[in-house]
Amino acid sequence: MIPLSPVLLIASAGALLDGGSLGRRPGWVAGAAALVHHAGYWSHFDHRGGRSNWPLPQTTDCAELATFAGERSVLSDEPPRIGEIFLLWSPSKRRFVHTGIVLASDRFDVVGREPARYECLTIEGGITRTGCIGGEGLARVRRMLVPGRGDRSIRWMGLEVRLTSPRRSVA
Repeated sequence: MIPLSPVLLIASAGALLDGGSLGRRPGWVAGAAALVHHAGYWSHFDHRGGRSNWPLPQTTDCAELATFAGERSVLSDEPPRIGEIFLLWSPSKRRFVHTGIVLASDRFDVVGREPARYECLTIEGGITRTGCIGGEGLARVRRMLVPGRGDRSIRWMGLEVRLTSPRRSVA
């Protein structure tokens, strides 16, 4: 069994990028949650056993990811860490609207009583050429995450390993 590793996840997601630019793959629906599952599943796939120990569910719904993580006490409002899965909160829609993989995170200084902000380098699917949510591309993005305004990260490395079969993967 392959141990859970953020390094493997980042390498797998990075391999899907086309030289760091917006990538598009024929037949690939590059939704944000689909990218997270695909990279996680295949980065933790044991070819001998024919199974993956990726612990997050296959879903296209950010709320489902948040619920899953919350029920297992790995949904965090702490500063995002390298290799974690972020969930972007929309105050106007009152739900999580986007997800991706954190590559780097630095605290962004704020003035006054504003909540702490973290400038993150991420890999995301389901974005446009300009990095806006709702497209069909894959890219590295600079994104500001603000846990004090609802953004969260999933500390999936703390989850108990479960094995999934290849037929549950995103191709």
